[in-house]
Amino acid sequence: MNWGYRIFALYTGFVAFMIGMVVLSVMQTDIHLISKDYYKQEIEYQKQINKMKNKVALSTDFQMRIAEDTQKQLILQFPTKVVGEILFFRPSDASMDFKVALQTNSELKQIIDSKAIQSGMWRIKLSWSDGEKEFFAERSILIDAQGKIAWVENAKGKKVD
Repeated sequence: MNWGYRIFALYTGFVAFMIGMVVLSVMQTDIHLISKDYYKQEIEYQKQINKMKNKVALSTDFQMRIAEDTQKQLILQFPTKVVGEILFFRPSDASMDFKVALQTNSELKQIIDSKAIQSGMWRIKLSWSDGEKEFFAERSILIDAQGKIAWVENAKGKKVD
């Protein structure tokens, strides 16, 4: 076999490999978008900006912390009685996203147990109202394999153990 056939075989093998990779990538069916109604959310984003501005203007911000005794509960403390929703957003798998109703108890707290939440990094998107204005905040948490909350991101984006 001379050099011409070897070059031809190498070139043919490379082309076949590239065609195979293109076919394989096109046949993927599980493509995760951030949300199904992306365009609708994009148009309504000004409302979101207004909610974030309202949150920044609060004289007393809400607090998110880890229960010290078990480290398996996330405690949200609000300055006033609020209602809204909490979206647990999993960046790595959109099928794991879920919502929880936000309703503070008599101590103005919402306690979320981490036992039902799979381990990994979660973005928590809070939307709430105090009856007069609407607010929005976003934080991150990390839940380890034992269900303990390893860290919570505070309002300034710093991780708090």
